[in-house]
Amino acid sequence: MKLWEEILDKKRSTTVENWCIIGDFNCIRRMDERVGDGTIGEKEGKGGLREYSKFIDDMEAEGLPMIGRRYTWYTPNALSRSRIDRVMISKE
Repeated sequence: MKLWEEILDKKRSTTVENWCIIGDFNCIRRMDERVGDGTIGEKEGKGGLREYSKFIDDMEAEGLPMIGRRYTWYTPNALSRSRIDRVMISKE
């Protein structure tokens, strides 16, 4: 995904060692991060899951654990929910 490539390029072009990325990446990393209608969007197809995990690995990032709710996005009736928001920090 273009956004992930841009973020990786910025990381590679800087000498800053400690960083934090916060955002709605609109993608899940594992199937257990989505509950609901049983469908997976185009971005989150099995290839998308692998691409997203590879991006996080390439960033050498650690996700901060969530406190409180397990999911960050809900449909109004809460039957579908996903963890699409993340806080990632450098491993240093």
